[in-house]
Amino acid sequence: RGLDNLIWIWTSEGNDKDWYPGDECVDIIGRDIYNQKDSDVLKFEYQRLTADYPDKIVILSECGGVSTISAQWSAGAKWGYFMPWYDYERTKDVSDEAFLETKHNFADKAWWQDVWKQEFVISRDELPSMK
Repeated sequence: RGLDNLIWIWTSEGNDKDWYPGDECVDIIGRDIYNQKDSDVLKFEYQRLTADYPDKIVILSECGGVSTISAQWSAGAKWGYFMPWYDYERTKDVSDEAFLETKHNFADKAWWQDVWKQEFVISRDELPSMK
């Protein structure tokens, strides 16, 4: 309908290819994965999606309780980007003692420390200006 300045993401939940709206409607393929510490399972999901949608960027659109990003990358799950959920109430203040706890449901301090040690991970402030 005339919208040409949006990026459209379709999130797969596994065996749902019949619901795929088509390459002309989708820019990025996502996958939501929770409570999966086995990096080989994550690699399988990544490889399945890249095989099914070879011309698309594949992302980990939602995650939590998954293996470290370094372990996923080493296994072969090289997501375009990832978005972990976290315990907002417990982690909204980085100076609060609760932030330092390791019992977070989805992405604890150690998980984030692993993220920021990786050369293949960049933050928004490292991106070039697009203005």
